[in-house]
Amino acid sequence: MRDENGNPPLKPLPRPPRWVIPTWVMVGAVFAFIGYSILSRMEPGPSATTWLAIGLGALLAGGALIGYGLMRPRLVHRADVGRRRGRVVEKIGRTKQSAPIARCEGGAVRVRGRVKVLRAVVAPESGAPAAAFETEDEREGGRYAIVDESGVAVVDDDCFELWTRDPGGGPGASGGVLSDGAVVEILGTARRAPAPDVVGLSIDPHYRAVASALVFEGTPDDPVVLLCG
Repeated sequence: MRDENGNPPLKPLPRPPRWVIPTWVMVGAVFAFIGYSILSRMEPGPSATTWLAIGLGALLAGGALIGYGLMRPRLVHRADVGRRRGRVVEKIGRTKQSAPIARCEGGAVRVRGRVKVLRAVVAPESGAPAAAFETEDEREGGRYAIVDESGVAVVDDDCFELWTRDPGGGPGASGGVLSDGAVVEILGTARRAPAPDVVGLSIDPHYRAVASALVFEGTPDDPVVLLCG
């Protein structure tokens, strides 16, 4: 699957299936078994203290490896979110203020408006139609317009990142559901292009004749950023 610009969808980092036992857990189980075996077979003698230390050390190492193996997917996800948040903050810093859609001709832009779904995707859990959604395991976008008082922008791209907006205006939590009617701010690379399916969405009386929109184009290296709220 590729989007209309030929880019493969930008997907979250793959996570192993729940039934797959992580290597760290298996190694930890071996250490824990060795430690348990040593402690259970210990006998009083001159070397008892040494064997006690070895057994306890193996048991503790095994427990630590098992804990790390179970927590590792979550730690990797948090690290990935942290890296992506840093890139979004940099992008916000380069385009400090939203501009009216009609004034944007292309390049790196930042606009804000209300979502109008043109081709929906099905949101997980609720099963409701949505413009786009992102979870820890899945990310999918439909085709939707962003409408402000001056014009219309269009997103038809799976190379995007969805964030809630924190009180300071930056990226808060990663992921969520972008629904019809939601207010969203978009940062990314865009160009002017024909968009006949958005005719009539703008309140600009000249827009019907033009039938074009500001179309966002994300890539895996430069995804479209959606800030909700």
